Amino acid sequence: MICPRCGFDNLPGQNECRRCLCDLTALDRPEPHDRVESSLMQDTVDQLRPGPPVTVPLGTSVAQAVQILIDK
Repeated sequence: MICPRCGFDNLPGQNECRRCLCDLTALDRPEPHDRVESSLMQDTVDQLRPGPPVTVPLGTSVAQAVQILIDK
């Protein structure tokens, strides 16, 4: 990631420039490439209209829990 202040080539994901300590966090935000990615990045969980949580008894196997989720 190139620092806009000093031009230093920092490692991707750096929060600040290693040379001049400029804040780089705003530069490391992914941009959506299509409407699906945009929706995934901006929509809230409430917009998914989730149903009530599904619970299983303690001791339920993973296979049984998956089947319960599929059935629901």
